[in-house]
Amino acid sequence: MRIEGQKKLGFYPTPDSIVQLARTYLEFGNTSFNALDPCCGKGQALHDLVQDTNGLGYGVEINENFVPEAKSRLHKVARGGYETARITNSGFSILYLNPPFDYQAGSDEEKSERKELRFLKDTYHYLAKGGLLIYIIQQHQLTQDVARVLSYRFRKIQVFRFPDTEYASFGQIILFGILKEMPCPDEDAANRILECAAAGESWPVITEAMIPEYTILPTQSIALFRGGILDHDEVLKDMAASRLSMKFKQASELHDNDRVMRPVTRTHAGHDALLLASGYANGVLGSGYDRHLVRGRVVKNVQESYDEAVEKDGSIVDITKVVESHTVNIVLRDHIGDLRVLM
Repeated sequence: MRIEGQKKLGFYPTPDSIVQLARTYLEFGNTSFNALDPCCGKGQALHDLVQDTNGLGYGVEINENFVPEAKSRLHKVARGGYETARITNSGFSILYLNPPFDYQAGSDEEKSERKELRFLKDTYHYLAKGGLLIYIIQQHQLTQDVARVLSYRFRKIQVFRFPDTEYASFGQIILFGILKEMPCPDEDAANRILECAAAGESWPVITEAMIPEYTILPTQSIALFRGGILDHDEVLKDMAASRLSMKFKQASELHDNDRVMRPVTRTHAGHDALLLASGYANGVLGSGYDRHLVRGRVVKNVQESYDEAVEKDGSIVDITKVVESHTVNIVLRDHIGDLRVLM
């Protein structure tokens, strides 16, 4: 990777002019669909691609510095690499793939390979059958391995190079393809892809399409989309929607038919403290704005003492003291409806 690329973690955003040209090849209609960019950067390219459509943009980004901007532009952004993300398979109509220009480090069992190929092999399964791949890589990286994967998995493949001004920077191409219902080899398609790699600047340039050539298929809402790194906002949202939280909210709501249950004789403060701490009063107590949740428990702490005692036979023994401490947690709503934990 070039030095300037390493500083940006291989981040080379797609020029907006290329995104706008790509849009002319797509027929969105009124279809509701999902689009995924597993290396979304700041989310600008995918945002521009689905803007003014019924599509929702989903991104995955490993660079924490880019995540805030990406979240402001896309429907959802998963923090961390796509390798650790949990994403619904076959849930997306568009896979927008602009991977880093770099090598994927290998291991004892696997050899190193280009990230352009690794990203392609690892993310195509997120596409629904008949979904559209938009693949942006350097032209000379259309190797035999890449051509084999593309021709085996995709049909209706078209490849264009960037216009001269944009092409001069990194020699990039843009490829369109539809995920096959059933994968099968296609030597002719593989050879055409390899011809593009060898053609260099003589390969056709992407221009505005006279009519759209790829109809975007509809996809349903995504059931699972989580990054490998927990997102603070998402955790709070999930906690608020959890069954335990809902049960507590229901238990703490005000009801007109709430009845106050009182003992025959009033207990003393000491009795109340023992009941609370021992757990016998656990649960929802009180009514109205005094309604609250109580959780008491006894914690046994063993402390070794340095004291000594003399037995009748004259032997000396160490004394070990056991101390039981009582704790009480009280959860209640304040005047604005928030939850507070006391004690």
